[in-house]
Amino acid sequence: MWLVRMLGRLALKVAVAFGIALAIAAIQAPFRRDGFLDGLVISAYALGGFLLVMGALGGAAYGRVADAEALARGLGKLPGLPPWAERREDEPAETQTTVFLLAGLALIALGIALPG
Repeated sequence: MWLVRMLGRLALKVAVAFGIALAIAAIQAPFRRDGFLDGLVISAYALGGFLLVMGALGGAAYGRVADAEALARGLGKLPGLPPWAERREDEPAETQTTVFLLAGLALIALGIALPG
């Protein structure tokens, strides 16, 4: 059961990265002649590449800035989140490197899949 919860949390974090790419595309769409879809492709590539670089660095530098465990505990206590998003102390957790790499790969795959 812990694997399902971990994959759910990972999917939630990838969805947040996709939402950020959508927001960036929506902001740049009025300034582009190519339209929203081309802006989304560029945003997906740029944000995906940035996340891959962050994942390749290993996450150690980001651990100094923000304690990932405290952040994960805080995320699990936000009101309105489903029970599977809550991390339990006795379960293994996904690492920052895993989250950055998978989110980056998902965004780059989205950029490849979209016509543009």
